[in-house]
Formats: sequence, structure tokens, C-alpha cells
Amino acid sequence: MDSWKIDELSRRVDRGEEITPDEVRALITALTSTRSEIAVPSEFVVRVHRIASSLRWKAEHPVLRFEPEADHPADALVLAGRELRDALVRHAWPDPNERRARHGLSVTRIEADSIANGDESPAVVALRWSLAELDRTATELHDVKYEKSLAVQAEAGDRDAREARRASALAALSSANVTGAREGWSIDGFGSADQIGLTLPTLALALPFGDRQFDRWTFTPNRQWFALTHRAEPRPMSRHERAVVTPVALGPTAELALRRLGQQVPTGASVGAHADYLTLMAERFPAIDVRRITGPLSPAWVPLPIEALATLAVGTPDATLNLDELAKSEEFGPFATWWRLVWITDETDSDFR
Repeated sequence: MDSWKIDELSRRVDRGEEITPDEVRALITALTSTRSEIAVPSEFVVRVHRIASSLRWKAEHPVLRFEPEADHPADALVLAGRELRDALVRHAWPDPNERRARHGLSVTRIEADSIANGDESPAVVALRWSLAELDRTATELHDVKYEKSLAVQAEAGDRDAREARRASALAALSSANVTGAREGWSIDGFGSADQIGLTLPTLALALPFGDRQFDRWTFTPNRQWFALTHRAEPRPMSRHERAVVTPVALGPTAELALRRLGQQVPTGASVGAHADYLTLMAERFPAIDVRRITGPLSPAWVPLPIEALATLAVGTPDATLNLDELAKSEEFGPFATWWRLVWITDETDSDFR
């Protein structure tokens, strides 16, 4: 409470005027705060000295419950500071964040680096680790801020920003053993079959990505992988499938049968379309059960049950592929994979381009 407010209340009491309960509480609060401040001396002088017949150092002060010892005087002083904080923890000090905002850090980074390059005492090692973590976190935050800025500029159509985003996406795909698209308007590295060099039609294992960002994935290097965005439905819907795919070897009779199948697959997700697809598969591939297939159908993206891999790739090494070893995510391991088996074509019927 300001002194002028106290003087005003004092004059009102002298005149016999009443004081409100809120003003009484304010006075009590001010009195309590003043008593707390008086109880703490205006300065603390901590004495650090060498212990007799020893190479260790001790810190002393009347309010310290323990007298910390260390191999280095600076460490002893740091330990004494911790003890001093414990001794004064009951006092209502100003908010440390507010104090730092007003006055800044008490130790500069240059001073901290100098201390961290000192001996190998526990305090110095801890400080060195803290500075390394600070640098790592600052770098991560800078990268995130830079990526967000690039994303905004790229969405606005900035050519340089789009090229930078594409280069970053291609680098991530390359490190994961995936071929991306270096041309086109897309900036995520995914592209059409022509742009990524994928020959159609092909039977492929596909890992759908939808709108997810490609990050921290690794695909086995002993196969070809492509970042594919494929039009699976003609205009006006123009539905696209976005997935990382790898071609699968076909058995001697499967390719011709699949080529004929792709020309007759219905388009759409209606009950009628799925009924027609079920009938068609019963005629072309009676050993393959597609009753669990859901979602939209298309002659350009024909979904097949993953169990059909052994039937369609019979006689080839791909018939016995271990799907758990093909890809993994750094965050979730192989359990983040949900493989789809699809027959991908370049059907142009109804404007598939």
C-alpha cells in the first residue's frame, strides 16, 4: 500500500470517520508484507573458505541449516545459494518470471559458457548439459518457425518458398528411400506416375498418407518406393489417392486377368457398385474374397484384400513378403503401417487424366 494511502486513512481515523472492511484488509496485507521484508536482511554475505588440512571448500552463513562443502569454491557457493533459497522459501518474493522480464538474466550467455568450460565438477557438468539442451531446443524452435513461415509464403504462391518446401520434402523422401516428384505444382514431393517414373498398370503395395505430413519414415532399401498422387475418380469429383507405393511382381496368369478386370470395375461407393464388383471378382478371381472391401471403387485404383498377395504373386519372391519389415515410423515403429493392395491403372475412360 502506498504511503499516501496510509496517510489518508490515518487522517480519516483522526477525524473519527469509518474505515471499510476492504481498507482494513489492505492495511493488514501491507503490514504482513512489511513484517516479512523486515525479517529478511538487506544483504547476505556468504563466507566461502578452505577447510583446514583439506583441499575442499565450505560455505557459511547464519541462516543456512547446512554448511555445504565442495571441491571448488564456486560449487560451494552454488550449493550455499540453494540452501539459502530453501531457508527463505516462506517469504513472498516477487514472481521470478516478472523479475527476469524487467531486469533480464543475471548471467549472460558468454559468462555461462565460460563457467561451463571450467572443471568437471557436478555443477559445471550440469550447467554444460543445460546449455546444450538450450541450444538444441532453440534450434528446433527456429526450424519450426522457419517451416511455418515457408508454409505461409508457399500457400501465397511465392515461387522461392515453394521450391524450398519441395526441396525439403524431397530430402525427407530420399532419406526414407522413396522417389519423389521434382516437377509440378505440388510441394510435398508426391506426384503422378509420369512425374515419379512409375510404370502403369501395376499391382502395388500402398501405404496411404492422405493429408498427413511425410516425416520420420523409413522404407526398406531393397525395393523401389514411389511417392504417388494418383487420380482415382474423374471430373467433376477428381478424387486422388496419396500413398507411398512399391510395385509387386505378378504371377504368370495374374497380369492379363487384372488388365481385363480393371476395364470393368465400376466407379463409386454405392451398394450397387460394390455388388457389381463382388460379382465381377467372383467371375475373374473366384479364390479372392472382396466382401470386406469398403470405400470408393475405381478402374484407376482397384482395391484388393491384402490376403490376395500370395495368390496374385504366386511363383515370385513377393508372394511371401514380410509386410512388417517393409517400413517403419520412428514414432510408432512398424505398427504404424496399414498396407493396401491395389491394382493401379492409367485408365482414361471418363476423363481419367
